[in-house]
Amino acid sequence: MAKTVYICEHCRRVFENKMDARWCEIQHEHRIPELIRNENFLHELLKEHKDPCNYCGHTYYVYGTEWNCDCHDKCRKMFQDYRLFVSKELENSELYQ
Repeated sequence: MAKTVYICEHCRRVFENKMDARWCEIQHEHRIPELIRNENFLHELLKEHKDPCNYCGHTYYVYGTEWNCDCHDKCRKMFQDYRLFVSKELENSELYQ
């Protein structure tokens, strides 16, 4: 069954309701430097024709060898702009927790 999710435009966190997502966006409105670096890093990867999925914090390896990402189809096939990209540095920061 289909499920509606809401994504913060700044940190790409996924929320189940619109108000939580909007509250997260409001907190980010002052343009946090980590988010700017994340966007710049994504643009550099795309400019150099590198696959951003290899550098994204959403990716992981199953059994240590099989690459997997829950957002892969949404980022690449549906949106085609990697709007869910979160650098591994940002994923591990206090901002994203």
